[in-house]
Amino acid sequence: MHKTATFLWSILAISASAYGGPTTIVDTTTIDLNDNKGTTIRIDFLGRDALETTWTYRVTELSGRDLSHWDLGIDCVLPDLQGWQPTSGFEAGKDGSTGFYGIKWEVSDGFSSGDFSFTLGHVHPIGEVEVLAKAGNTFASGFIDGPVCGGAPGPGPCPEPPVSAVPAPGALALVGLGICLVGNLRQRRTL
Repeated sequence: MHKTATFLWSILAISASAYGGPTTIVDTTTIDLNDNKGTTIRIDFLGRDALETTWTYRVTELSGRDLSHWDLGIDCVLPDLQGWQPTSGFEAGKDGSTGFYGIKWEVSDGFSSGDFSFTLGHVHPIGEVEVLAKAGNTFASGFIDGPVCGGAPGPGPCPEPPVSAVPAPGALALVGLGICLVGNLRQRRTL
């Protein structure tokens, strides 16, 4: 019984840290701009707050040119956007210089690293979204975890698998812990 309880507490601690504080890196991508300066930008998804509505990212210049701005392709959840930090340099919609659609933060001269957050009015599942970095006239994109549409926004329901079910490759349901992983969508349900 003690080993089972210790195991469950370990799983809960890992799960809580993955969505907890702003220093935990949940997902990361490195974008190489392929310019003549060797510009590389790293973007980290730090997770969501306890209510799972505020999403935080850290952007870091690794080498080359200074970052002009970065964009996150969350166009399907834009109508649910409630707030953002920092407020300066923020825009939502179509980026006129790249044609990218989502949210954008321009950064000031002297920027090397910073945290950026936005709050949505509802809980949305985590999935893969496009992210773009621009320095000078060059931009490139990658993919990172972010809010997606599809599935049921908000808490649960996770599908209850039949007792005899064998999970398909890439699908995992930890029903007792309230965690569902299906395809590239991940959502937790409240128990």
